[in-house]
Amino acid sequence: MKNYQCEICGKKHEIYYGIRPPEPDYLHGLSKEERNKRVEQVDKMLLIDKSFLLIKGIIYIEIKDISKWFSFEVWVRIEVKDFQDRLEEWKRKDFDKLLYGKLENDVFFYESAKGAKVNIIFPTEGDKVVFEVLEKNHPMTIDQKSGISKEKLIILMQKMHHPKPIDTNEKKESFQVGFEKIIQKAKTEYLVLQKVFIINVSKDGGVLFQILSSNISDETKTEKGFIIYLPFDISGEEAENELERFKKTTYFEAFELDVFDGMPTYHLTLENEKKLIKLSAKIIKEVYQVDVEKVKFDIMEP
Repeated sequence: MKNYQCEICGKKHEIYYGIRPPEPDYLHGLSKEERNKRVEQVDKMLLIDKSFLLIKGIIYIEIKDISKWFSFEVWVRIEVKDFQDRLEEWKRKDFDKLLYGKLENDVFFYESAKGAKVNIIFPTEGDKVVFEVLEKNHPMTIDQKSGISKEKLIILMQKMHHPKPIDTNEKKESFQVGFEKIIQKAKTEYLVLQKVFIINVSKDGGVLFQILSSNISDETKTEKGFIIYLPFDISGEEAENELERFKKTTYFEAFELDVFDGMPTYHLTLENEKKLIKLSAKIIKEVYQVDVEKVKFDIMEP
């Protein structure tokens, strides 16, 4: 099952079988220097400020009708004392007691999941850490134990593709006007205050790509301008096609490549705002094959 007929917009959308979260607030935006001081790698975990541990893993939920699994990649917090206590017991070959943690990030589709208690299951070798949600009567606990139907998967997908209702009566600014306004807002409300920002370029609630402040990373050579940030989640066919179209463009060679968790991500820093708008319009039309007049802009702090 690759696509579904959307009840909101009437179009066919691709079905995704996994969601990745952003990094927890403790990590996001830290410079390399701050990471070196505050974050220490401990096997599969990160020790933060020597006070608690963070570990990334998967919550699997079965889709019963089609014998597939949906994976929520999440971060979990472990108290240092809890880990040390379990470690001592494991050294004594006592594996009866479980290691517990708490969900550190919100989970799409499941309200109030942050802070939920989970059991942490370490792999025997190579595989990812798995979490079992333990909160009594929580929807995520129920779904993990019982699985979900194909219909519920489609509801999840519709919320993913349309996180906000489409207002057909909404008066929309032109692409040029909207883009110029969002750039001005970035300059006056963020750059002047030395704050970092992310601009989401989206259609029907789904993010196409992002524009970041150039000082969001230590890797950038300038504190002026904007970064066009193009991640391609090639686990899906639609993103694979977008990436192939991107590679055939005349501007592909200007971008630099990074890979995060196996996801190819291309970025380019531009100081000239007119060039930024012009190139973004080309990307929207040529890579994502979307009418520029149908996109929206949202700006926020990461």
